[in-house]
Amino acid sequence: MYITRRFEGISPVPVDSLWNIHDSRLNMPRLRLLAALFIVMVVCPQSNGYYVTTLSNTTPGPSPTSTTSATTSAPSPTTTRSATTSGGGSGGATVPGNSCPRSKYRAINSNCANPDNPSWGQAGQPFGRILPPNYADGVSRPPIMSNGSEYVSARSISFNVFSIDEIDDTSNTLLNYFISQAIGIDLSLPSGSNDVVTCCTNGQLTSNPPDRCFPVAIPVNDPIYAFFDILCLNYARVLTSPGQAGQPVQQINEASSLLDLSFLYGTSLTQSNNLRTFSGGRLKAVRRNGVEWPVIDPAGCDWADVCYLVADRRSYQFPMSGTVHLLFLREHNRLANQLRLVNTGWSDEVLFQEARRINIAQYQSMVYYEYLPRVLGRANMLSNRLIYESTGFATDYNRFQNPATLAEYTEVVQAFLVSQIPGSINAYNNGTIQSVRLSSLVGSLSSFEASFETFFVGLTRQNTRVVDTSFSIEWKNFMYRGTATLGQDLLALDIQSMRDFGFARYNDYRLRCGLGRLATWEAFNATLKAPCAKTIQRLQSIYTTVDDLELFVGAAFEKPLTSESLLGPTFSCIVKQQFLAARTGDRYFFEAGGQDGSFTAAQLAEIRKVKLSKLMCSSFPTTSSIQADVLSPVSATNPLVTCNSLPGLNPSLFV
Repeated sequence: MYITRRFEGISPVPVDSLWNIHDSRLNMPRLRLLAALFIVMVVCPQSNGYYVTTLSNTTPGPSPTSTTSATTSAPSPTTTRSATTSGGGSGGATVPGNSCPRSKYRAINSNCANPDNPSWGQAGQPFGRILPPNYADGVSRPPIMSNGSEYVSARSISFNVFSIDEIDDTSNTLLNYFISQAIGIDLSLPSGSNDVVTCCTNGQLTSNPPDRCFPVAIPVNDPIYAFFDILCLNYARVLTSPGQAGQPVQQINEASSLLDLSFLYGTSLTQSNNLRTFSGGRLKAVRRNGVEWPVIDPAGCDWADVCYLVADRRSYQFPMSGTVHLLFLREHNRLANQLRLVNTGWSDEVLFQEARRINIAQYQSMVYYEYLPRVLGRANMLSNRLIYESTGFATDYNRFQNPATLAEYTEVVQAFLVSQIPGSINAYNNGTIQSVRLSSLVGSLSSFEASFETFFVGLTRQNTRVVDTSFSIEWKNFMYRGTATLGQDLLALDIQSMRDFGFARYNDYRLRCGLGRLATWEAFNATLKAPCAKTIQRLQSIYTTVDDLELFVGAAFEKPLTSESLLGPTFSCIVKQQFLAARTGDRYFFEAGGQDGSFTAAQLAEIRKVKLSKLMCSSFPTTSSIQADVLSPVSATNPLVTCNSLPGLNPSLFV
């Protein structure tokens, strides 16, 4: 999702209100702009096995030449080698012959998570795919419709298809969204996505744009952007590895494909070592106001008022997502301190690796047993063997399973889950609530740190929005605005990214997932969360046939798979495959038995009993009470309880 991309010229802005919009250049009062914002056609009311190839070792050649256009055509992405091909960590690096040593600890870059295929899952490998890409030329040109015409602008899709309603989901706290975002950062970093490539200047296409430019064209009749003479949103294609002759290019994932807290520990030995103190197994942190924070990066950055020294800066590019990084940073150091007390003979290296091993296990347990059941439904997860009710070990490690991160999950499903985030974030302070505009938080790390406790409480009290086909005004018009009136349409940029990746069409995924092809618009209407003639009319005006529906658009409108899930059947199929592979393709998965890194039965039981609420109590010491299920709002069945009443990890079992 595009929140993870890098933007130029980001500057922190003071906390303000949506209503403080005024353009002095046009002498246009705020009400006029707000009127323009709401000129959005209401579509309908909202109701409350992989395709994976290995990385080519051929020398990258030049990109095929193409004509760059701001409206329809796109250049071929630039080729690159793997970003990370070596460097494992203690006991994890490969040895000659591509064999893997027996090691209790996973490599920093997740090399050798599968000894039979050492590169599977490691950083620097191609993304996995459920279906091959649907490039127009079979190599790299973004998809076109069945009649040969180009798809309309991603901004047109964002503006005309997806509404801006905001309806609270009273079943989920806002923390759910930021857990989702942290998972996405952990699993995915498209190569080159943090590069600064200027394709648009002052809202206009740059003269002689770089070859990678694939900007979003703003229609001349756009009632918001065009009014401000903005006709271009910056987007540069991600880097790829060269495909064999006539074969599609492959996007490279610079993150590891396993749930290993790579945003905390890094993906190379050099990066990991830079984050360690090499004393007591701890990660670098400084105490400010009595609690630990990441150290300030002396190199600085151009998108925030302060920058932390972290493995992945995306963790704090949007401040509230830093909550998850901060949680596991503090938890690592707490574990290292506790382990040192009960294992006085352990070296710094052993303390670091053991604390990391337990920290990752607690994270994986939270993802599978607390977060994912809210997305897919617990019964669905049990039936598909994503989780188990057994208290013993799981024996589902599959050496034939490539756990490569699915591009469909990180680029498409994650972009849909963004619909959970509201246009303002609530800070709770002594019984009062202050709502802060979402776009005002970007880059304001110093303000975030100073007010962290109030925002932290807000994440556990404020509801998410309903997951549906509406997104906040902020997300679609104001993000990364700096000091300007308007900012980026991140939904449009997400759609542009999907076209960059060349995903197959919606009906193709329905067939792959065993759902059957939809032959008519009437058949599609029957699958909708809220069947509506206006929805179909609008889509018919954009797509030639139902077969031309893009994956994101078609799957976004589907009704949830079950009453306890957030996603329709197509997105559920993608998420199921993603997380089934992430557990069965990882010999270090926390529940795996009979492996070099397996926990004892007593240790596994100890890890399973620790819930996210306890981790938050331990990591945020000003918290004295919290609901046991912190992903659900406080209620009669989920009341506030004291932190001391929640079960915690017994370090004496880890000796």
